[in-house]
Amino acid sequence: MSVGSFLLFGFTLPQYFELILRVVVAGLCGAAIGYERSKRYKEAGIRTHIIVCMASALIMIVSLFAFVPGNAALYGIPVSTDSARLAAQVVSGVSFLCAGVIFKNGNTIKGLTTAAGIFATAGIGLAIGAGMYVLGIVVTVLITLLQIVMHHFLFGPDAMITQKIRVVAAAPSELKKIIDSYFEVHGIKIVEHKVELEEDKTMVSLIVMAPKEIDVDDFTAYLRERASIISISVGNAV
Repeated sequence: MSVGSFLLFGFTLPQYFELILRVVVAGLCGAAIGYERSKRYKEAGIRTHIIVCMASALIMIVSLFAFVPGNAALYGIPVSTDSARLAAQVVSGVSFLCAGVIFKNGNTIKGLTTAAGIFATAGIGLAIGAGMYVLGIVVTVLITLLQIVMHHFLFGPDAMITQKIRVVAAAPSELKKIIDSYFEVHGIKIVEHKVELEEDKTMVSLIVMAPKEIDVDDFTAYLRERASIISISVGNAV
């Protein structure tokens, strides 16, 4: 066996270029989905999606061509043409990666959409690795558009903004009731709350879901009219 035959593994250079093209196209599709995620500062961005998609395409190519009868006979490999086996392992492996970007904060769960995007990216990589360019590219466009459109036309819980609030006041325990009254008027839902009472102050820590970001100035003015406020902090819940 010549060195050239060993390195080419039974393929011609034009065939190799076509296989490399599949991996490159998969990387571009992954980048498209990852770019939309990175613009929203999500846990998995462009690099993660590119790597997942290119790796999936590579595994699909290996699954399809590495163990075909011709190459198997050439290298003494037992013949196996079940190309679904390696592809199935991609699904299992990516599932663990998806689990890594999902986390729970109180009663809220973050990262589900990003995890679903990674899972879809792996599927696109498998499709393009199998040579199904049109299907892979069309699905990439559909998922990217879906992410963009659904971000601007949210409904239900997805339309709510999760924020963390901490209020410290030199006031009696009615501070929580005062805050509840403000939230009721503005349609703000309390997800998690903690009230700490000390001799000279009351501390209320909240995680809330609001239709829009809380107007800190308006919220502060409302509280100062009804309680002796020491400090107020409002920020996005991580």
